[in-house]
Amino acid sequence: MITEKSLGLALKSKMIPFLTSEGLTEALIVQYETFKKLVAIKIEIQNYQRNVFESFSFNSNVNYELKDKKLIHSNKKEKKDYWDEKNSLLLSYWFMKGSQKLLESDYIYRISPTGKNLEANAIALSKAFAVKEQLRQIYGINDLKINNVDLDLFDVMKTMALSQAHYLKDHIEKFEGYLLESNSHLKALTKLMMHGLVTGENRMPMTFAWQKDKSKRMSSWIIEGSNNQKIKKINQILNFWSCDLYDDNDDSNFSQKPFYKIDEMIFEFPWLTAFQNLNTSMINYVRKLHKNRLELKNETDQIELNLAEKFKKAGFQVFPQYFPKTGNAGEIDLIAIYENHVVVMEIKSSYIRSSIKEIYEYRNFTLNKAAYQLTKKVEYVKSEFLREYFENSEELKIHSWIIDTTLEFDHLYFGEHLKVSLDEVIISLTLDHSFMNRIIESDLDAKDEKVQINGIEFINNIGNNKFWNEQLGNYEEYIGKMSAKFAI
Repeated sequence: MITEKSLGLALKSKMIPFLTSEGLTEALIVQYETFKKLVAIKIEIQNYQRNVFESFSFNSNVNYELKDKKLIHSNKKEKKDYWDEKNSLLLSYWFMKGSQKLLESDYIYRISPTGKNLEANAIALSKAFAVKEQLRQIYGINDLKINNVDLDLFDVMKTMALSQAHYLKDHIEKFEGYLLESNSHLKALTKLMMHGLVTGENRMPMTFAWQKDKSKRMSSWIIEGSNNQKIKKINQILNFWSCDLYDDNDDSNFSQKPFYKIDEMIFEFPWLTAFQNLNTSMINYVRKLHKNRLELKNETDQIELNLAEKFKKAGFQVFPQYFPKTGNAGEIDLIAIYENHVVVMEIKSSYIRSSIKEIYEYRNFTLNKAAYQLTKKVEYVKSEFLREYFENSEELKIHSWIIDTTLEFDHLYFGEHLKVSLDEVIISLTLDHSFMNRIIESDLDAKDEKVQINGIEFINNIGNNKFWNEQLGNYEEYIGKMSAKFAI
């Protein structure tokens, strides 16, 4: 059983000597060097598994040949997919949406008196609203229920976003300041720790607290309910974000659960948590770690209905979740009609992939299966559906899209079907293409102008990849303006 005394003794004997140089023995140095070697070996094994085994097994561009008794690595040059740039732009888009939600909410008045912390709090709450909006619009998630526990989605995200703001301000920024003074990472860490001792706060590379104490301190972040109810909610949220190291059934990793728990003590690593991608963390939490939730079917239905509503507002005639009257094509997720153009859509929803194997399986199983299903559905639409709704179907133009929540293999064809991202379709339907300029110009609270979309132009633009061609074409300019704006 871990206790404050045992933890204190461990830190005093193992960590403090390196930060203060007091009590630093030869045995400790040997232990530290051995630990570094173990970490290096672990990294080497992981890199070898990913960049050799997985690459050779699942990437057709990677090959090894035996020449003169030597193993020669050959790697065909891959066409750049711009995944990182696209993902960065989409994160900015959802941050803009989150900022708009903040400005429309009562929270903007709650944080107004926070003085020098106003900007940090505004960014944190915008992040929380951003993830909530992304989960609602892209993943159909309005309510969060994990292991039979109902959680408020915004409170869950707000807790992590405010934690990040705290670590950035009180750990990272202060460390960077001390680093400029000392030009040594170890000395900067020592100064940061000593500053924490003076102020009565833990400013070591690892922080920790009893869950009951942490729940009490963080309960003020919950708006509604009595004190006991607030503490209960925060306690549930801490359980949500914590990996119990004694639980053999907990298959989470740091990207999904950034807190570690031993007994009732919660440990955090400020340098990791501060820079965590909350969007990816939350998406993979609900779509990968808890992929078998009972709520998943309803969420998938909601994705299709939400998208159908956006097509309808854009002037399309829509047929969501259409079930064919004959044949074995199965339910058609969405049919949208604009004049003589008919779009047949297969909508998929999944998680953010991180391994070469996962990406390989996604392409060769998920997308190929979606293409096979969509082929049967398009055949039904041509042979049966169009006859039922159109007197003359000869001049109709059929488009078939696989729409997914991921960016992998974006704008590639699987069979005759174009694969596109749901984000791109939604942004294009709502004419939100200029979101980066709005962020740069701080034009977040401006009301969106009601401009009627041209349906045929929209369909052609998706087919021609106009959205990403424009966004990526301006990417360097966006980065330059953002850097100048925030003096990066």
